[in-house]
Amino acid sequence: MAGILKIQEQIHHKILQLRKMETLITKIEFERLYNDSVTTDLDKKNIDVWIEKLDRASIKRWMFKHPSLILGELTSRRLKEIARKLCIENWPRKSKSQLIVDIREKTHVEE
Repeated sequence: MAGILKIQEQIHHKILQLRKMETLITKIEFERLYNDSVTTDLDKKNIDVWIEKLDRASIKRWMFKHPSLILGELTSRRLKEIARKLCIENWPRKSKSQLIVDIREKTHVEE
């Protein structure tokens, strides 16, 4: 009886992983980045492998670091992560529009 419960648990866990992967790859942002001209064939092959392995972390990392991301399309949470990494002052208290301006200023100064 314990063996059956373990199998059911494994199947349930696999189904949840598949659902999470499905929600990630059906997002408009993922589709746009995947079909973008900047995305190389090697990137697409890596993404296909990550999808087969259900490796959501690697896909999210790729999406986060994609060169064609537009700051206005990012969520406030992601903008705050970028601001924190760039050491922008008072980043937790700033609005989305203020974060975009500060991130642009900080990245243009560094280039």
